[in-house]
Amino acid sequence: MELLSAYGFVLPGALNEADYVEVFDDFDDLAEAVKTFMAEKELDVGNAGEDTAVRGRSDDSAALVEQLAARLSVLKELDASAAPLAIRPGAPEASAHLLGCAAYLLASEDQASLFEESFSPAAGHFILQTPILGMKEPGETSSSAQGQRPLIGEGWPALLEKRARAVVATRCRQRLESAPTTVAEDEAILANMLRSKLPSTDSSGYSSDGQETARRRAPLALEYRLNIKRLLGKWSEVP
Repeated sequence: MELLSAYGFVLPGALNEADYVEVFDDFDDLAEAVKTFMAEKELDVGNAGEDTAVRGRSDDSAALVEQLAARLSVLKELDASAAPLAIRPGAPEASAHLLGCAAYLLASEDQASLFEESFSPAAGHFILQTPILGMKEPGETSSSAQGQRPLIGEGWPALLEKRARAVVATRCRQRLESAPTTVAEDEAILANMLRSKLPSTDSSGYSSDGQETARRRAPLALEYRLNIKRLLGKWSEVP
């Protein structure tokens, strides 16, 4: 933990771009979460990326499994296929890899055909993302302009992003609910640790090096755990 602190992974109250929390184990895990989301929202397989919700057809489950299988094969061939499916501090763009993959799984066939791999400065690598503003709509085939910012906040790409955020938020809430302690409880424990300045002693009344090291590292470990929970808490809310 001291090494993590020395390299800036534990900075109380500070934004650290090196921080991230992996919330999905792999693409299959993400696809299962998307499948559950679509079933709960009663989204039609062909229109999941549109602003509609309908009752699932009798063949909808099989169609969804087939669709997700095809999308997974694409995701597993991405340039950044080994990148963690993680949330990061700061703006949503920093977590664009995760959001792009989730949005791709949620998209209709027409929309999915418009996703492209392009470099994301915020993510630091190539990601799968939605088209550029004003360049393409479903049914068009022209290439999008390079180096421009992907469409955020308008039209169907924004709806896909919102639903991708909802899928991620559900997983973040599950992670928080499964934790043995809450953020408030951890903060209270940390405050008590920091107030206690007395060295630990063994049964002979002398300070133990091992106990002292553990006492010094405990607040760092707890602060690291708190940073994870705070980030999960931020992403557990759907904008």
